[in-house]
Amino acid sequence: MAFKHTLGIASIPAINQYLAQAKSEGIDVSAILRELSLSEAIFADNNRHITGAQFQSLIMALLQCSDNPLFGLHSSRFVRPDSYSILGFIATNCATFDEAIRKIQPFEQLVGDMGVTKISRGATTTQIQWHCQYTEPDVVRQMVDNCLSSWLAFTRTIIGPQYHPKQVLLRQPSPSLQTQQHYQLVFNCPVLFNQSVDALVIDNALLSVGLTHADPARLGSLESQAHSQLKLLSQLESTSEKVAMLVSAQLNQGLPKRALIAAQLNMSEKTLQRRLKAQKTHYLAILDKVRLTRVEELLNLPGLSLVQVSQLNGFSEPRSFYRWFKQMTGHSPRHNKEKTARINPIDL
Repeated sequence: MAFKHTLGIASIPAINQYLAQAKSEGIDVSAILRELSLSEAIFADNNRHITGAQFQSLIMALLQCSDNPLFGLHSSRFVRPDSYSILGFIATNCATFDEAIRKIQPFEQLVGDMGVTKISRGATTTQIQWHCQYTEPDVVRQMVDNCLSSWLAFTRTIIGPQYHPKQVLLRQPSPSLQTQQHYQLVFNCPVLFNQSVDALVIDNALLSVGLTHADPARLGSLESQAHSQLKLLSQLESTSEKVAMLVSAQLNQGLPKRALIAAQLNMSEKTLQRRLKAQKTHYLAILDKVRLTRVEELLNLPGLSLVQVSQLNGFSEPRSFYRWFKQMTGHSPRHNKEKTARINPIDL
């Protein structure tokens, strides 16, 4: 059973656009963060990340409190160069608009794993497509709106306020005529719905436009930093996922020790600790997450007693399992058992 981290991570600068929009609407952001067990201090540090799953839950919570169906579209007014982490500064220091958009694909992972950009060039126009990787339809629509309108807002800061796309393509169904007119007002161009992709369509003549803040020397330095960050991010993610998979595979034989996991990864315990700490996690947090995922799946299987579930997750005796589960979830494993009515009763 592999540890799944399908939604990846999201950078704090990218998230703060949504929080700024929520605050402008009078939404109690602090209360929402508390409800989701997210510390407000995290969102004051542009070098931090949260998981994609947490970001998706956060957007869903904000949408539930907002009466604004165009929440994502309007949040783009809070975009700044640092909203794209180091990628925003790289784009600003490029010589031409063409060079700037070619930097998106190599470095967009530094902003997060929210989506994938594809540049499709034609004879007279170029499509800058974005595919959102999140799973909740309402969240996807708001994130697509935010992404495309944020690109436009940012582009206007590096080219000039006169810039507008030739067309905007959206996969979402056609909204009301009034809403369509609002989209066209924001993008200052025709907006087409029910399309096969989400994209900005630009005239190829714009590709040669020079950027006012171009600085080749600074660009080289920024790209070097970005490559280092990508390497570290890749290393940290692979380390975390490998630890989780090794832990999951060995829980049946008892509680896997950190020293053993480090040895299997051909590194010292200190190196393992340092890499996980840099990713804002640690061995026990991964162990707890893997265990909880396994336990919740096993509790839904027929014919397994709580003792067996306990043993299959490396607990030496059922009472330790009971206390751990209660601490992690706020209720007893018996609560899950009675809810599913598929586990043999046993006294703990």
